[in-house]
Amino acid sequence: MEEDNMNNKKELSSLDVKRKSLEMEAEAIVSELTSPIISEDGKQKNCMGIDTPLIDADGYPRSDIDVFRARTLRSRLAVIRTDHSTIMKKIETLLVLVTQNTNNRTTISKKEDEEEVKARRAEKPKPKFDTQTGKWVVMNWDGSIAGVQGGDKRSFYNNTATTVANDNTNKSTNAEQQDNDETVMAGAFQNLSTTTNSVVDSSKRIPFARVNSVAPNSPSSLVLEKDDLILQFGTVTKTDPTISGNNLLPEIGTLVVQAAASNDSIEIHLLRQQQTNIVSLTPQPWHGRGLLGCHIVNYEE
Repeated sequence: MEEDNMNNKKELSSLDVKRKSLEMEAEAIVSELTSPIISEDGKQKNCMGIDTPLIDADGYPRSDIDVFRARTLRSRLAVIRTDHSTIMKKIETLLVLVTQNTNNRTTISKKEDEEEVKARRAEKPKPKFDTQTGKWVVMNWDGSIAGVQGGDKRSFYNNTATTVANDNTNKSTNAEQQDNDETVMAGAFQNLSTTTNSVVDSSKRIPFARVNSVAPNSPSSLVLEKDDLILQFGTVTKTDPTISGNNLLPEIGTLVVQAAASNDSIEIHLLRQQQTNIVSLTPQPWHGRGLLGCHIVNYEE
């Protein structure tokens, strides 16, 4: 249940980033459609409008506006509104699930607290003589022994049992487990180091995507240029020539949303004019389409 709740929260964060991106793009489109047009001679003309007719009284396209631009913006605005509605429904569903899980955990926590208070307030039995330590002992609220070393691991009602041998066995087992854990961790770090080296090795990287266009004043405009070839996008790489770049583009999309949700930057290795460059890009909502402001397409040599 805890893992499901964490996944729901991550999904909520990703959806919220998409929601903000769509809202900012929609705001920019509405602003352009509703703002008066200033002609070259400085005269103010009518705005394109969100739902005003695009033809004049005679049935001809209006000459005072860019009809093609108006149709393009209106079409995109309709798509944004549909996508925004779908995202909001998903957000509402996930919010209900997260709230339910939070309430369930709160209820369980309250019940455990009440049981602990009840146990602490309950009448305790009379002290007993502990044959192992040679002391008189009393019972803790949880049934363990108070006042002696290791008493929290022993039962007050069975305090005559010898636990020295068990303690030695447990210490030996813990030591063996620690050695095993250290061996496993060493192997894990070795594997991690090997994986990192394989990613960084530029000789094994193959261009799998190309920057088709970059929008001005977008997050990508500061670091990416048209026709840049992408060798590595975050953790996404292509080391097998038989793999199609189309299979990697969805992974880039997922990585971008995750980075935007956590406000993280993405390291990009690219090939520009036969030279390898490494840039850092932070996906974020802006007054344009998407989170990057660039169009990335598949690239095949």
